[in-house]
Order: sequence, then structure tokens, then C-alpha cells
Amino acid sequence: MSAGLPQAIAWFRFYTGAAIHTGGFDPDQSRFVDFGPLDVHALLAQGALRKDDLAARLRTGRPMAQPDRFALPLPHPGKILCLAKNFVAHAREFGAERSEEHTSELQS
Repeated sequence: MSAGLPQAIAWFRFYTGAAIHTGGFDPDQSRFVDFGPLDVHALLAQGALRKDDLAARLRTGRPMAQPDRFALPLPHPGKILCLAKNFVAHAREFGAERSEEHTSELQS
């Protein structure tokens, strides 16, 4: 298995020609599967694309090579939430000091 691949079953979106399909990865068999052009927003709203649903889709989907180009997981997310612990003020809110990994942040 290549470095960087998930250790648990996972779904993703990818480009296939001009279209975008949803696919899955099965780490036990090190294989990628094409699920087709699915509406991921609708599926997630229905509770799909979780472990049991993914396992079933991996059994019935079309095997494929690793995608050359991945697409955004959600085409139009409603909101994006971020945890910015690398900024000094945010780190202090969490009772921590600034990360030594980030040395160019603005001081508050």
C-alpha cells in the first residue's frame, strides 16, 4: 500500500474526464472503487457514506485505478469551521501556548 492512503475505508470525489464521480477506498484489499456520479450532499443528509454503507458500496462498485485527480469532498459546503490553535490568542483560549511549528504568526 502506498504512503498516504487511509487505514480505514473512506470515500472521495474524483475527476473522470469532464465529470466528477464519488469513489471509495478499501485498505484491506488496497483497492479503489468507482461509485458513479453521486450527490454526496443528499447521501450525507440521509446518513449514508458511513462505515456500513461504504462497505456495501465497496462490494458492488466498479474497481478502478487510483485517481489521477481528486475533487473537493463537498462541492458547495454550507460552512467551513477551523480550529486555529497556531495563533497565539486562540492557543491561549484553549489554555495552551503558541505552537513552535508556526513562527510567522502575528503577535496579539
